[in-house]
Parts: sequence; C-alpha cells; structure tokens
Amino acid sequence: MSVHLNDEASLTLEFPSSLHTLDVSGLGLLVSTNTAPTDLQRTVLGTALARRSVDIAVLHQKLEECKKLHLRLRQDLGTAKSDIRTIKSIIHPVRVLPPELLREIFMYRRKGGSNACVSPTDNLWRWVQVCRYWRDVCVDVPSLWSDVRLDFVTDDSLRTSGSPSSRHVLRVLNKRVSRCMSIPIDVTIIAPRLHIAGNALVNSIISRCSQWRTFAMDAPEDVWRTLDICEGSLGALKSLAISDTYHGTSTANLMYAHTTLLSFSYAPSLLSMSITDIPLRTLMIAPTTFHNLKAFHVHLYNQASAALELLPRMSSVCYLEITCDGNVKPFNRIIHLPTVTSLTLRDGPSSDGLPVVWSLLRLNNLRKLSLRYEDNILHPAWPRLSSPDYGIISFNLSFTESVGDFDYHDDASIALLRNLPNIKNLQLTLPYFCTRLFSELRDNPKFLPRLVDLTFLCWDLQAETDIAFIADMLSRRRCALECLQSYNPGLEVSIGYWSKGIIYVV
Repeated sequence: MSVHLNDEASLTLEFPSSLHTLDVSGLGLLVSTNTAPTDLQRTVLGTALARRSVDIAVLHQKLEECKKLHLRLRQDLGTAKSDIRTIKSIIHPVRVLPPELLREIFMYRRKGGSNACVSPTDNLWRWVQVCRYWRDVCVDVPSLWSDVRLDFVTDDSLRTSGSPSSRHVLRVLNKRVSRCMSIPIDVTIIAPRLHIAGNALVNSIISRCSQWRTFAMDAPEDVWRTLDICEGSLGALKSLAISDTYHGTSTANLMYAHTTLLSFSYAPSLLSMSITDIPLRTLMIAPTTFHNLKAFHVHLYNQASAALELLPRMSSVCYLEITCDGNVKPFNRIIHLPTVTSLTLRDGPSSDGLPVVWSLLRLNNLRKLSLRYEDNILHPAWPRLSSPDYGIISFNLSFTESVGDFDYHDDASIALLRNLPNIKNLQLTLPYFCTRLFSELRDNPKFLPRLVDLTFLCWDLQAETDIAFIADMLSRRRCALECLQSYNPGLEVSIGYWSKGIIYVV
C-alpha cells in the first residue's frame, strides 16, 4: 500500500488582478443632486459601465472555479478522513485477537439485547457482516445463536403473514436456529394483546420445543393453548415465565375459566418458574416439578390460599417472589421454608397483603429481602419484625411508579431497618430524598453498623442540598461505609459517588 500526492494544477486558483476601479471623485455631487452630467462625464461613465460589466463576467467565472475547487477540496477531505478510518481499522488491536478471546467478547456483548433476534440491528447479524474472520468465529459458536427473542410489539414485520418481508424474516429465524445445532435455546416471545396463534415464526419455535432451555412468553390465552402440542417434549426446559399482561390478574380468571394448559405437564428439569396474571389452576404440572424448583414467582389475586398452600411442597426453593395482590386473611397457617435465602414481596395500592404474607412465612435462612411497592402507593404497609433478624445481610426497597414516602410519620420504615442490624448491602429506589434515614445514619453509629455498600436512586434528588447532606453523613461514617452511589434516574447521570474516602460529583 502506498500514499500518492495530488499535485494537479486544478487545485490552484488566482485572484483576478485586472479588475477595474471606478474614480468616484466628482460623482458625489451628481449622485446627491439632480444635476445633469456633462458630455465628458457621460463618456467617462459609459466607459466605466462597460468595464464593470466585464469585471462582473470575470468574477462570475472565478466564482464558478471557486465552487469547483471547493467541491474538489471537500471530496479530497472526505477521502482523507475515510483513508484514516480505514488505516485505523487495519491496525486496530481487535484484528490481532485470537478466536478464543473474540468469542468471549461476542458472548459478553450478546447479553442483555432488547432487539428481536431477526432484526438487522441485532448484534450477531452485524458482526457476521464485518469480515470473513468475524463471521467464521460467530458461526462456529452455536451458543451465540441460542438466544431467540421475538418482539411482536415493536417489530411490525413479525406480525404480517405471507408477505415477502415475513418470508424473509422466517428464513432469517430458521437460519439462526439452525446455527444453534442441537444445543438448548432460550426463547422469549413478547406479544401482549396480539393474537399470533398460527404465526409462522411461532410455529417454527414450537417445532423446536425439545431444545427449549428457557421459555418466557407474554401473550393471550389462545396463543398459550397452541403450546399444548409441546406436551411431553420439554425435558430440557429449566426456566419458565408465563404472563398475560394485557388482561392482567383482574380479568384473567374469566379469560382462563375453562382453560387447562397441558404443555408443561412434563418438565422434569424445571428449576425456575414464574406465573403472573394467569391463574395457577390452569397449569397441569406434576407434583415432583414443584419439589425440584429453585426459584418461584406467583401472584395471589383470587388464588391466595391455593398459592400459599403450594409453597410447602417446594422443598428445594431458594428464591421466592410473591405479588401480594390478593386477600390473604382467610389463610392462617404458618409456612416454613428453610431453604429460601432470597425473598421478594410486591405490593400494590389496592392491597395491604405484604405484611400479612410476611407474618405467615418462617424463613430461618433468609439472607436477602426485597420489598417493591408499585402503582401509586402513598403510604406503604411495612412488614413488622417482632425481634431483630440477624440473618438478613442485603435489603432492597423499591417504589415503582409510586409516590410513596419512606419518611412517613409512623416511623415504621426506620423501625424495620433497626431490626435488620447485620445489613451490609442496602439498595433504595425512592421518589423523594429520605432525610430521616440519612439523619439516622449520620447521628447514630449503632444504626446499621455493618453497612458497607449503599445504593440510593432518587427521582427528586437535588444536586446541591442533598449531596451536601450525604457528604455530611459520610464524613461521620467514613470508617464503616465503603461505597455509596446516588443519582437521579430521570437525568441518567450520576451526581454523587463515594468510594474509599473520596466523593465524586458529576
């Protein structure tokens, strides 16, 4: 490769030196009055008029030459920039990465993608078009292609049937799945309120049901019924997420009154199960399946007793998540779950079931507790601990789409934290700055004495006053608290960070 110099003469331009000037002496009086010019003046002015007309023609010609020169310079500038990008690409260190390391990078970058797996913006389809080397690395790793995500809400081309675009999408999907070979695949289908039963893409995924490792779908009742042909073929399924967010729990009991889902009756390898918005009674599942579950998420609306009676059968469950949106009071038996180490309780504005559910559970080995209050809760109902719980070391409190106040006047929030003295990790997502909490942290060294990691997300965080308050608290607890992050999610920027004695404000 060599670099050539462009020394063409067309890149030079000289300013015209033969332009004429107009002698304005004596013309001022003629311009400012109506005095007629003399014959001599008329002759001089006529000559000047002809010369200036010639000058205009010369200048127009030079302007055209300038435009051509400017265009050529712009083109050469663009070519130079393109050459620089090409050279940097050629000498970039990524080209010397061995295949093993490149595969690890691809695996890392693939995680967390939100696009449909058949979309041109999907990372994998872009990577295979970079060069032959990248394509060979991608195609040779079946696990890269095992994430199958179909979002029928954001991508209209997935919903059309019989059109050239839909046939192209189907070919792309089949090519992707074929590259998985025989390894397990992870399937996510997002189609709330969309009746996609019989869709060619869905049928293609169903035909591969024996390869499903994880399956998550948000769809109406008629779509769920189409999965009955998978009965007996889900031996590799390890994670299942069932939801119908369009109907929600309030109408799902009517929609699924006469529905029984047979597809998951045989799932011997199932370890994680989440069923929201759909009644538990619609599922036909072997009892041994619940014994093997490691993670379980369920709602209590119109099925509190049935769901709570199911929990003691889960002798292996470690993670439990309960949406406390039902009437729990008729159920009065204590539930012992010694294997649960992580618990998440969700509560809404129409229910105070969270503290009731908490009072029914006996979790001797609980290490992580998460409370999530949703949908405009003004005054959250806190779980009450009759005595300190020394086992919990991580606490997460979140207000989602809610205006609830952590500093509510009944002091239950601070009392709850006082009964969790061994917390090391505290995560708070709140709509308002919690002055009382930080005052307690600042003034009382015996309050959460083992806290080392605090994450505070606040929608109403003020960069000056609140950060100053936090800084004052940190100055008194610098020996105990190792790391604090505090920012406003609405601004998407971090305005306060503390690590090992240093405060960063961005």
